Formats: sequence, C-alpha cells, structure tokens
Amino acid sequence: MLTDTFIKSFRPAPLPKKYFDGNGTGLHLICNPGGKKTFAIKNLHPVTRREQPLNVGEYPSTTLKDARDQAINTRVVLAQGIDPPELRAQARVKEKATIVDTFKNLGRDWMQFAVRVGRTATATKPRLCWIGTCFRRSVRFPSRKSQPRNC
Repeated sequence: MLTDTFIKSFRPAPLPKKYFDGNGTGLHLICNPGGKKTFAIKNLHPVTRREQPLNVGEYPSTTLKDARDQAINTRVVLAQGIDPPELRAQARVKEKATIVDTFKNLGRDWMQFAVRVGRTATATKPRLCWIGTCFRRSVRFPSRKSQPRNC
C-alpha cells in the first residue's frame, strides 16, 4: 500500500520502477531515473484486452488521494464497457466544438499567442499593446451575441 511518506522517500534508480498501491484498482507509481514520479492506472482495453497504462498525473501536483479516486472512477467506467482514453478524446472534441470561432476571439488568441511565444522583448511589448489598441478601435464588434465565422 502506497503512503505519502513512502512516496517522498523514493530516490531515483537507474531503471524505471513500478510500485503498486495494492487496493485492487490497478493504481501504481512509476519512478523514473530522472526523479519524476508519475501515477498511472493499469488498464486493459475492453476489446483487445491489451494493457494500456493511463497516466493520472505527477506526484507533487496530483495527490495520492486524488489518484486513488481517479482509479476508482476509471474502474467504474471500465465496468460499463467504455474505454477511458476514448472517453477523454470525446470530451476534448466536445470542448473544441463549443468554442465559437469569431473574429474577435481569433484576434484575442493571436495577441495571447504573440505574448506567450516570446515576442515580448522590451522593444516589442509597446508595439503589441499598440496593435491591440488599434485592433480594438478599428474593428467594430456587434453588441448582440457574436456570430460564428463561416468558412
């Protein structure tokens, strides 16, 4: 059975090691040589019956309790005959479908991308602010709900 103090005491080994939780959910901790500790769930694909480990998260950001809860939820989903990776993929597709692609959103996304990519040197920060101001002044946005862009 994994405990928090037991996980904290792990030291990097030359090869990756798996430490199982032992409560029947298939939860295990993978300790990599670089010191990274990742929770994963042993998952058998419902159709092919091949093992597919499902990553739950890294240790400091994902607690042991959260990993155990997620392992139990995964077992419930598997008992219904649903493949958890396919369920996650469907959720991502639904999330992307709800995002409306308006000109306003595209402009805002471009500005955030330009800042995030690193075009934020001291000389270009004022220029990005100026572009954003010009963009907001020159483009009229409808007061009603924005209409999606038709491609």
